[in-house]
Amino acid sequence: MLSRATKLIILLHLISGPAVAQRNSPEVDEIARMIFELTNKERVARGLAPARANSAFDDLGRIQSRNMMQHDFFSHTDHKGRGPGERKDEFYPRLFGGVGENIAYVHGIPASQLARKFVKIWMDSPGHRANILRAKFSHLGVGVVRKGKTYYAAQVFGDLVAEMVSDTKQTYAFDTKQEFRFKFLGKFPRDKISIFLHFPDKSARFFTDENIYYTGVGYYQPQWLDDNHFTLKVMFDKGHGKYHLTMGSYETYTPGGLVFRVP
Repeated sequence: MLSRATKLIILLHLISGPAVAQRNSPEVDEIARMIFELTNKERVARGLAPARANSAFDDLGRIQSRNMMQHDFFSHTDHKGRGPGERKDEFYPRLFGGVGENIAYVHGIPASQLARKFVKIWMDSPGHRANILRAKFSHLGVGVVRKGKTYYAAQVFGDLVAEMVSDTKQTYAFDTKQEFRFKFLGKFPRDKISIFLHFPDKSARFFTDENIYYTGVGYYQPQWLDDNHFTLKVMFDKGHGKYHLTMGSYETYTPGGLVFRVP
């Protein structure tokens, strides 16, 4: 049973602009770094690939930890009603992929013991342990903040697919073509990437060849520039309204993604 001084909770929310979390002191950032290393140690000890560091996820972890500290709540749903996936979409909409989150807070523990304490708490909890040892998660960020003798920590995991690295707008003219550039982040074979553009005209047909087509959505093939970068050419000619770009793998996609509007 958890003590009154230590609470934790888990939520896995699968679904991928800089955010605004205030930077921490070097001491607190060192705790976050150690949590990252100890978490990967647990993964490697069980034959899993270590999660890759992701600065956006570090920022998202700090944002939620700071939200909990400043607004006096303990939940994955923040004071504005946003869950982990919604925060990713708001602050880092260019990241495509799923996210999961572990949160905890600890009171009255010396700073030198905090990283091991947080990881032990999570590893001793079946749900949190499942997040840490989830093989499909490729990236990890950690955010820690302090208020007096209380420390809040958030781990943000990701099953990332790609990140848009080209400039983009929210609005495009009808019947125009745009080319976007992406960095591939997936841990799966790159030829298994899945890219879907959902059209405002739900009856619009998107042909992949003369006899096969999708209705209301297009299934796009990337044009690879090298092993880690690809471009995508999009024609905004399937109605006026919202075009929703999503990505995944093996002909599936995760929630979230980018939205373009055609007036």
